[in-house]
Amino acid sequence: MKHLKHIKRIMITGLVILTGLILMSCGKQEDAPVVQDGTMVCYLEADGMGITFVDYDLPEGDAETVKNDLLNKLKEVPAGSTLQTLMPEDVTVLQTGIEDGILKVDFSGQYYNMSTSREVLARCGYVRTLMQVPDVRAVTFFVDGEGLTNAEGKVIGRMTNDSFAENSGKSVNTFIRSDIVLYFADSEGRWLVPEGRAIYYNNNKSLEWAIVERLIAGPKTPTSIRTIPADTRIISVSVQENCCYVNLSQEFTRSYSGSVSPEAAVYSIVDSILRNCNLERVQISVEGAHTILYGDSLDLSQSFEKNNDIVME
Repeated sequence: MKHLKHIKRIMITGLVILTGLILMSCGKQEDAPVVQDGTMVCYLEADGMGITFVDYDLPEGDAETVKNDLLNKLKEVPAGSTLQTLMPEDVTVLQTGIEDGILKVDFSGQYYNMSTSREVLARCGYVRTLMQVPDVRAVTFFVDGEGLTNAEGKVIGRMTNDSFAENSGKSVNTFIRSDIVLYFADSEGRWLVPEGRAIYYNNNKSLEWAIVERLIAGPKTPTSIRTIPADTRIISVSVQENCCYVNLSQEFTRSYSGSVSPEAAVYSIVDSILRNCNLERVQISVEGAHTILYGDSLDLSQSFEKNNDIVME
C-alpha cells in the first residue's frame, strides 16, 4: 500500500537524463587553481513555475559544515524577496550523511504531499544546491528511510546536476555551470595572472557576458588586483564573425589612471574571452564609441587578438 501511495502521489514522468550540457566554446582549464565563484542557493519562484539561484557566501569549513549550512539556507528565503522555499514548511529533513562522495538526504513523509510539478523543481533545486558541497559527486533522496521511487516504482537513486532537463514547461535549467580562466593584474598592475573559476551563469546571458561580469567583480586571489573599476556597467556584449564586441560604460576609462596599465586592463578582457570561447578577436567600445585612444596608448578602433606575452603563466 505504501508503494502504491508513492506512485499515486508522485506521478513523476521520467525526467530526461542529460548526457551533459556541452558548450562548444568552453573547456576546462588546467593551469590555474580553480576558485568556486560564490555559492548558489535555489529557491522556488513566486509563481511556483521555476527555480531561481541566489548568491550566497559560504563560511569556510569541511564538507559536513558546508552541507549543514546549505541545508539551513534552503529552509529560509532571502529577506524582502517574494521567493518560496523549495519544500513546503511541513516537509522536514530527518537525517543526512555523506559516504564515499554520495550525499544522502532523508525527508519526512509529507514529501509525498507535493504536487508533481513542485516535487520536480524542489528535487532539482536541492540537488543543484547540495552538489556544491566539497567532494560530493551525487545526491540521493530517501523518504522515511526508503529510497525515492518514480512512477514505475523504481528507486531514482543517485542524482547530479546533469540529471534534470526542462520538464513540462517548468524552468529548471536557469543557470549553467562552467569552468573558466580569468586574467587579472599582478601586484604591479603590468602583467596578467590566470585565475581559475567554477562559475554559474544565467542561460539568458552568454558566457562572454558572464566573463566580463566576473572581471568587473574582481579577483578572488589576494595577490591579484582588479583591472576594471567596480562601478563599470556592461552595456552590451555580442558576437559576430568570430569577434566579440564588448561595450562598457565610461567608468571603464578610469582603469589606466590607477595602478593598472592600459595594456593589462584591455588584455584582461581580450585574453579572458579568447581563452574560454571559440573566438578570434575582441573589440572594446566605451558608451558605443570606438574612436578612443585608451590610456594614450591603445587604439580601441581596432580589434584585439590574444596576447600571450603579457601573461605570467
